[in-house]
Amino acid sequence: MDIKQKIEKANEEAVRRLTLGEPVLVDIAPAGEVIPGMKGKMITCAGPPIEWQHMCGAQKGAILGQVLYEGWAKTPDEAEALLEKGEIRLEPNHHYQTVGPMAGTISPSAPVWVVENKAFSNRAFCRQVEGNQQFGDYSDQALQGLRMWRDVWAPTLRKALHTIGELDLKPIITKALQMGDDLHNRHAASSSLFANAMAVAMAQTDLPQQGRDDRHAKICHQSRFDLPWAGNGGR
Repeated sequence: MDIKQKIEKANEEAVRRLTLGEPVLVDIAPAGEVIPGMKGKMITCAGPPIEWQHMCGAQKGAILGQVLYEGWAKTPDEAEALLEKGEIRLEPNHHYQTVGPMAGTISPSAPVWVVENKAFSNRAFCRQVEGNQQFGDYSDQALQGLRMWRDVWAPTLRKALHTIGELDLKPIITKALQMGDDLHNRHAASSSLFANAMAVAMAQTDLPQQGRDDRHAKICHQSRFDLPWAGNGGR
């Protein structure tokens, strides 16, 4: 078998697995609880293996934000000193079956979406999507957004998901594609379909009355909810 035949065979197998895949959202949990090998002072990120000093500015900013978010340092200077001394382990997402938007940083307490491929019994993990820290912003506002996901939004979604058991994503993906989404840059339909399913789950869940409306509004008005589980589905 020559190289051309090997490539064609590999491509056929990749298409077969994508076609037969059965992605199901099974959990939304802290990364350290569910990602094998995620322990201690460790951050995974987008891209190939790379050392701190060779990262671009936005990637470094996102890493600094993740260090501050975890409480491993109190200031950006302290965080940078830890990274320069190699006291925080940096790993590529793809070595841990994880994926993330933009800088894609994931650390132990960061919530991740857990998608299981029921057809092949493999799992993938993705962090939440937001518009600040993943682009390199480590301001107080950006870090507060991460804390809200950790302390409010992710636990709410996790409890709702556990109420219904799990959520089959393939029907949502199929409908969204038929409605014009590409599950990446065009994601209004997929996010809305997902929000509908989770809003029903939240209504069936014994959530505190205080803040219930805010939680529902967050789910219904988030236009990028498809990206984490769609990325996982691709893995």
